[in-house]
Amino acid sequence: MNRIQLQPWQLSTLIGSVGVVAMGTMMAITNPSRNAYNSHVANQASSYLQKNVCSQTQNYFGNWLQQECHDLVAQGKPSIKQLVNLSTQRDNYLFFSVYETEVSVMESLPSYETKKIGFLGQFWEIPD
Repeated sequence: MNRIQLQPWQLSTLIGSVGVVAMGTMMAITNPSRNAYNSHVANQASSYLQKNVCSQTQNYFGNWLQQECHDLVAQGKPSIKQLVNLSTQRDNYLFFSVYETEVSVMESLPSYETKKIGFLGQFWEIPD
């Protein structure tokens, strides 16, 4: 039986090539979808509203207003997700995606802008 003898550099090249192909395949498979991004940002926005807005209402009307605020944020999560979807541009590069979101509800209210990169099933903020 003929055995193939590889030189050390050939073996290293083969192992490296297999590693690069495996990593590329894994990154392509785990590139997060637009729906995953929309859910991620909606969860972040809801969490922010509950921690920073609803918590400020505790001094008014006891805990009633705070609870109403939490309920309103929870009920509004699907709408937030839909708003994020309409306000997001996705650039898909197969192995990763870049998402740019700019949400502006009214001119008198502050807008929300973020740029994130998604890969390996996660999202990371890209600083300006």
